[in-house]
Amino acid sequence: MISKSNFDTKEINIQTTMKRQIYNFVVLFTIMVLCPVLSIAQPKPGGGNGNTPPDGSGTPISGGGAPIDGGLSILLTVSALYSGNKVYQWKKNK
Repeated sequence: MISKSNFDTKEINIQTTMKRQIYNFVVLFTIMVLCPVLSIAQPKPGGGNGNTPPDGSGTPISGGGAPIDGGLSILLTVSALYSGNKVYQWKKNK
């Protein structure tokens, strides 16, 4: 039979665990909402859209902004390696 004190301790542990989970969720949600808002790029001081060359000729640079090829290639390679490793570990343990 479960004593009353043992039952109370388990109930308190469950309550503190739930409070910790709710706190972690609120903190994570706040970070996920605030990071994109705070990291929005601002235009260069002095006007312009940031697409004009530094020599001041006024003709816009073709191609837009920063290239995404290098970072995207690295991201896709690392994610493919990680998922391949997970599949290998899963089949090995099966």
